[in-house]
Amino acid sequence: MVDTGSSDDSRNIVQRLGAKVFDFAWCDDFSAARNYSLEQASGDWIVVLDADEMIDPANWLRLRELVTTTERDAFFLSQHNYTNQRFEGGFVPTKQQTPSTRGFKGYKVHAIARLFRNSPAIRYRGHVHEVIDTSLSEEQYEVVNIVIHHHGEESPQRPKEVRQRSYLRLMEQDLDSDPSGRLYGTAASIRMHYLKD
Repeated sequence: MVDTGSSDDSRNIVQRLGAKVFDFAWCDDFSAARNYSLEQASGDWIVVLDADEMIDPANWLRLRELVTTTERDAFFLSQHNYTNQRFEGGFVPTKQQTPSTRGFKGYKVHAIARLFRNSPAIRYRGHVHEVIDTSLSEEQYEVVNIVIHHHGEESPQRPKEVRQRSYLRLMEQDLDSDPSGRLYGTAASIRMHYLKD
């Protein structure tokens, strides 16, 4: 685990479970923190999960099978971003409540590269909404239907509007330096919706 300044008991919890903890001073750059964590990893493959994400136990077996039989360097998984805001584009209603859906009315699906080889050629880019996509050619990856359950709207300590305003500030640092323009639409929609701009 790489700790960027946690104030809860997560550090002690992971240490009790036998994990190593590395410290990284937060510098308003999610890629810098993620890349530092990649430098500490010693396994052949990397799985990236945030504290508000989970993968169902049965799918961990599928992940193990994938990495033992593939020549690919990365896999895009299906991230279900749970929300109760039906007006959001791409909203998929929850058909049945399970421990993974945690009472949310639905979710948005986003393909995200979170399983990849431990290679110095694969690194994150972007201050926020960081991705490894630019490290990969089309032949290197595959999209698979393994779900990451993302419960980002669950924490009352970090309301969505507060998070989005913070993300917008970091996104705007990348807009001029990222020739792909991948964050322009996201930044514009956040600004229009939350800042009434």
